[in-house]
Amino acid sequence: MIFKPGDEFLGRYLLQRLLGFGGFGSVWKASDTALEDLPVAIKFLHEDENLPKDTRLRFQQEAQILAKLDSPVETPFRPTAAMNDPIVMS
Repeated sequence: MIFKPGDEFLGRYLLQRLLGFGGFGSVWKASDTALEDLPVAIKFLHEDENLPKDTRLRFQQEAQILAKLDSPVETPFRPTAAMNDPIVMS
């Protein structure tokens, strides 16, 4: 899926700009319109059948690790409703 600034995602996230991309996926700055335009970052996995088979598993493991972080200096993590969805961080 190709995104551009101004696209809406999951009915609540408004994509603002691409922050970075690589072989694994891309990260976008967005706002959560359901939470008074709270700034968030959304990490998308590439939809590429040539990615290693364990890529989605590693993506899910990253989400689980981030969800366990509890620090006043770390960015809070909010996973999306389904594990197949991108990672969303505020």
